[in-house]
Amino acid sequence: ILYGYLKKLGGPFLSAWQTRYAKLYPNRLELHVEGSGKPELILLEEVESIQADAACQVKGESVILIKTREGKITLTNPVSLV
Repeated sequence: ILYGYLKKLGGPFLSAWQTRYAKLYPNRLELHVEGSGKPELILLEEVESIQADAACQVKGESVILIKTREGKITLTNPVSLV
């Protein structure tokens, strides 16, 4: 299991980076919103592709693109919580 903070592209029109606490399990990725009890679940059996190379740039950030049957999820580097 891996866990920690990251940023997810979201908000209206996928225009803002939102901080999420992520937990990676063998069969799913959970994205937790602070103050919310129910996490967003990304089941790995629904993932069609994952792209994380140097060519993956969104809003000036290197990102990981996860494509699922329902759409795509854009994640980026951990957030510094200083």
